[in-house]
Amino acid sequence: AIILGCMGLFGLLSFNLQRRMKEFGVRKVLGAGRGTLIKLANKEYLWIMVVSFFLGAPLGYLLMDKLLNLMYQDPLQITAIPFILSIALMAITVGLTVTGQILNVTKVNPAEILRSE
Repeated sequence: AIILGCMGLFGLLSFNLQRRMKEFGVRKVLGAGRGTLIKLANKEYLWIMVVSFFLGAPLGYLLMDKLLNLMYQDPLQITAIPFILSIALMAITVGLTVTGQILNVTKVNPAEILRSE
């Protein structure tokens, strides 16, 4: 499930960043460097991930605990390891995807991106 979620996240990030190529082209023409563009794009998606994790982790914990209590007489306690692994894997996926897409955008000449306007 985590791998499928990361693949969907990759697709959505790629689509959204391709849609914002003109914005990044204008920023590049006005003097923004690669680091600035990467930080700008990562910051937006980082907030989305943090909010979704803090909303989803307690709900996931409660539902998993209830399910285990219904299925087993003496269930094992749920640890934080699955939650930590999932947020780490998603953070790595988001970071690599955004960075890779921004690097592709910065390699393209801004005139080619903005030519259609």
